[in-house]
Amino acid sequence: MTVSRFNVPITNETVTTYRAWGLGFSNAFKAVGLIQTANTGQVNWATVSLPTTGVITRDYEIFRFNDALQATRPVFIRISYGTSNVGDRPFLSVRAGTATDGAGNLTGLISNEFPVYINLAPLPFESPQLVFGDTSSVAFSGSTSSTGQPYASIFACVIERSRSELGIPNGDGLWLSVGTTSVSPVAQTQILSFTLNSFTPVVSGHPFAVPTKLSSFLMGTALAVFPAIIATPKVQGPGLALLACGFSDFPRLTEQQITIGGTLRNYIAISGVTSVSQDFAAQRANGLLLRWE
Repeated sequence: MTVSRFNVPITNETVTTYRAWGLGFSNAFKAVGLIQTANTGQVNWATVSLPTTGVITRDYEIFRFNDALQATRPVFIRISYGTSNVGDRPFLSVRAGTATDGAGNLTGLISNEFPVYINLAPLPFESPQLVFGDTSSVAFSGSTSSTGQPYASIFACVIERSRSELGIPNGDGLWLSVGTTSVSPVAQTQILSFTLNSFTPVVSGHPFAVPTKLSSFLMGTALAVFPAIIATPKVQGPGLALLACGFSDFPRLTEQQITIGGTLRNYIAISGVTSVSQDFAAQRANGLLLRWE
């Protein structure tokens, strides 16, 4: 498992800024363990031109997991880059499938396409972009900032295999979940069941086991956090890549050690006390912790 952090403004104001944020995420995905496939037609960041307004998915890359389960329970991920329907606003989307045709299309069982970043006014100031991967999952968060202000989380995405109670990936399924401030509903989830050989319909919200919506989950002297729980249809162990928390419990970008599945793990807070972050995960969570180790 590994992490990647880079600072760029997410804006399509020029071809240079488009290449910078697109290549930044591309390099980070590979650095944390995703394998880029040999599908034809994938974007070349050294030569790509700036997509015109409304050309939202012209440029793409296809990755796969790099674990032992890939041979029998394959997972492929298509990341699409482009320009939204308004001026120089960037577009980023994700989709998962169980195969590809070698020419840029996912085949087999295919998820919906989830807009991750769309139609937010670009800000030309550098801000931290965070990516985690462990060969059986990938999770990433994007942010923007304006002069004189701290960064604001604007999206997070997780694609993670189902796990045992001890956190070991298994071949039962997969969850794909997106939280963003720029799409309604602001959080969406879809679950793949290899057992049932199908994706579930898309549902609003994250699958976090959060009892209510609070600014803080202080329980005596301890702070509660909440993992994702999915069913494939068997109820799985807790997801590890992204946790929910109270939005005021952990300052943004602070690292926290949390025991999940019997193991002490490291996380980084990616949302804090701002209206953007508070709405970040719809009604299922107020704050988010990204696995960071």
